[in-house]
Amino acid sequence: MIGNRVTHRTADGVRIPGTWRHAFICNGGSYFLTDLFIYADGLLATGDATVLYDDADSGFWGDNGGRGRNWTGRLLELVRSELLARRAGID
Repeated sequence: MIGNRVTHRTADGVRIPGTWRHAFICNGGSYFLTDLFIYADGLLATGDATVLYDDADSGFWGDNGGRGRNWTGRLLELVRSELLARRAGID
């Protein structure tokens, strides 16, 4: 992943921190640049569990019933680790 910006959203008057990332991805010779907006309240609540992205139509992005590569879940786990490091004061 490249790029990293701090962002936030507001829910019920409470500011919820998050991260805005540009993700540069190569999939089978095709290249993609996309934005990921990930907020701490949902992602950090997963603890250290494996994040599975359930997508029956994609063997690359999703878990696809245990047959896929789950790259969306893997990317979310990396962002979760960086949010936890930031919370602990580690840059």
